[in-house]
Amino acid sequence: MKKAATQPSNDSLSLDTKKISSNKRKTQKEKTLEAFIKAGQDGFYQIQAYSAFQTTCLHTVVSNFQKEGIMFARKSVAHRNSDGGVTTFTQYWLQDDEAILRALTMLNHLRAKRGLTPYKGGHPYLLDSLIA
Repeated sequence: MKKAATQPSNDSLSLDTKKISSNKRKTQKEKTLEAFIKAGQDGFYQIQAYSAFQTTCLHTVVSNFQKEGIMFARKSVAHRNSDGGVTTFTQYWLQDDEAILRALTMLNHLRAKRGLTPYKGGHPYLLDSLIA
Protein backbone atom coordinates (compact mmCIF):
# COMPACT_ATOMS: atom_id res chain seq x y z
CA MET A 1 0.00 0.00 0.00
CA LYS A 2 1.32 3.46 -0.94
CA LYS A 3 1.58 6.20 1.62
CA ALA A 4 -0.15 9.50 0.93
CA ALA A 5 2.18 12.36 0.07
CA THR A 6 2.63 14.86 2.86
CA GLN A 7 1.48 18.36 2.16
CA PRO A 8 3.70 21.29 3.15
CA SER A 9 2.26 23.51 5.83
CA ASN A 10 1.16 27.03 5.04
CA ASP A 11 3.91 28.30 7.37
CA SER A 12 6.66 26.95 5.12
CA LEU A 13 5.08 28.45 2.00
CA SER A 14 4.56 31.94 3.40
CA LEU A 15 8.19 33.02 3.67
CA ASP A 16 8.89 36.69 4.18
CA THR A 17 9.86 38.03 0.74
CA LYS A 18 11.98 40.79 2.27
CA LYS A 19 14.16 38.20 3.96
CA ILE A 20 14.56 36.33 0.70
CA SER A 21 15.45 39.42 -1.30
CA SER A 22 17.96 40.73 1.24
CA ASN A 23 19.75 37.38 1.16
CA LYS A 24 20.27 37.68 -2.58
CA ARG A 25 23.83 38.06 -3.74
CA LYS A 26 25.14 41.34 -5.10
CA THR A 27 24.39 41.62 -8.83
CA GLN A 28 27.08 42.16 -11.46
CA LYS A 29 25.61 45.59 -12.13
CA GLU A 30 25.93 46.51 -8.44
CA LYS A 31 29.53 45.27 -8.30
CA THR A 32 30.42 47.31 -11.37
CA LEU A 33 28.73 50.53 -10.25
CA GLU A 34 30.26 50.28 -6.79
CA ALA A 35 33.72 49.70 -8.25
CA PHE A 36 33.47 52.70 -10.58
CA ILE A 37 32.18 54.95 -7.78
CA LYS A 38 35.05 53.88 -5.50
CA ALA A 39 37.67 54.23 -8.24
CA GLY A 40 36.79 57.84 -8.96
CA GLN A 41 38.91 59.34 -11.73
CA ASP A 42 41.31 56.39 -11.68
CA GLY A 43 38.70 54.19 -13.36
CA PHE A 44 39.52 50.89 -15.01
CA TYR A 45 40.85 49.36 -18.17
CA GLN A 46 40.12 45.77 -19.21
CA ILE A 47 42.69 43.93 -17.10
CA GLN A 48 41.88 45.94 -13.96
CA ALA A 49 38.13 45.53 -14.56
CA TYR A 50 38.45 41.76 -14.72
CA SER A 51 40.31 41.75 -11.40
CA ALA A 52 37.88 44.18 -9.75
CA PHE A 53 34.47 42.97 -10.93
CA GLN A 54 35.05 40.01 -13.25
CA THR A 55 33.96 41.45 -16.58
CA THR A 56 35.52 40.33 -19.81
CA CYS A 57 33.90 42.98 -22.02
CA LEU A 58 34.44 46.32 -20.32
CA HIS A 59 33.57 48.29 -23.46
CA THR A 60 30.15 46.60 -23.58
CA VAL A 61 29.51 47.26 -19.89
CA VAL A 62 30.35 50.94 -20.38
CA SER A 63 28.16 51.14 -23.50
CA ASN A 64 25.20 49.62 -21.65
CA PHE A 65 25.55 52.08 -18.77
CA GLN A 66 25.75 54.97 -21.23
CA LYS A 67 22.45 53.80 -22.75
CA GLU A 68 21.01 54.23 -19.23
CA GLY A 69 22.39 57.77 -18.94
CA ILE A 70 25.61 57.15 -16.98
CA MET A 71 28.37 58.78 -19.01
CA PHE A 72 32.04 57.78 -18.99
CA ALA A 73 35.23 59.58 -19.89
CA ARG A 74 37.97 57.57 -21.59
CA LYS A 75 41.59 57.65 -22.64
CA SER A 76 44.09 55.24 -24.15
CA VAL A 77 46.63 53.73 -21.79
CA ALA A 78 49.66 51.59 -22.54
CA HIS A 79 50.04 48.32 -20.65
CA ARG A 80 53.30 46.38 -20.61
CA ASN A 81 52.54 42.67 -20.80
CA SER A 82 54.53 39.78 -19.32
CA ASP A 83 56.84 39.36 -22.35
CA GLY A 84 57.72 43.06 -22.43
CA GLY A 85 55.40 44.05 -25.27
CA VAL A 86 53.07 47.01 -25.00
CA THR A 87 49.33 46.75 -25.52
CA THR A 88 46.94 49.70 -25.64
CA PHE A 89 43.71 49.62 -23.67
CA THR A 90 40.95 52.15 -23.13
CA GLN A 91 40.58 53.30 -19.55
CA TYR A 92 37.08 54.38 -18.45
CA TRP A 93 35.87 56.38 -15.45
CA LEU A 94 32.67 58.15 -14.49
CA GLN A 95 32.70 61.37 -16.52
CA ASP A 96 31.58 64.00 -14.02
CA ASP A 97 29.52 64.75 -10.91
CA GLU A 98 26.27 64.04 -12.75
CA ALA A 99 27.52 60.62 -13.89
CA ILE A 100 28.58 59.75 -10.35
CA LEU A 101 25.22 60.85 -8.98
CA ARG A 102 23.38 58.77 -11.62
CA ALA A 103 25.56 55.75 -10.83
CA LEU A 104 24.94 56.19 -7.12
CA THR A 105 21.19 56.53 -7.69
CA MET A 106 21.10 53.36 -9.80
CA LEU A 107 23.22 51.47 -7.25
CA ASN A 108 20.93 52.50 -4.40
CA HIS A 109 17.87 51.51 -6.43
CA LEU A 110 19.34 48.04 -6.99
CA ARG A 111 20.25 47.75 -3.30
CA ALA A 112 16.73 48.81 -2.27
CA LYS A 113 15.28 46.03 -4.44
CA ARG A 114 17.30 43.59 -2.31
CA GLY A 115 16.10 45.21 0.92
CA LEU A 116 19.42 46.88 1.73
CA THR A 117 20.22 50.37 2.99
CA PRO A 118 21.70 52.97 0.61
CA TYR A 119 25.37 52.71 -0.33
CA LYS A 120 27.62 54.63 2.07
CA GLY A 121 31.09 53.98 0.67
CA GLY A 122 32.78 55.68 -2.19
CA HIS A 123 35.45 58.03 -3.29
CA PRO A 124 35.78 60.84 -0.74
CA TYR A 125 36.61 63.60 -3.23
CA LEU A 126 33.02 63.86 -4.40
CA LEU A 127 30.47 61.65 -2.73
CA ASP A 128 30.33 63.57 0.54
CA SER A 129 29.31 66.71 -1.31
CA LEU A 130 26.74 64.84 -3.42
CA ILE A 131 25.09 63.05 -0.52
CA ALA A 132 25.00 66.04 1.86
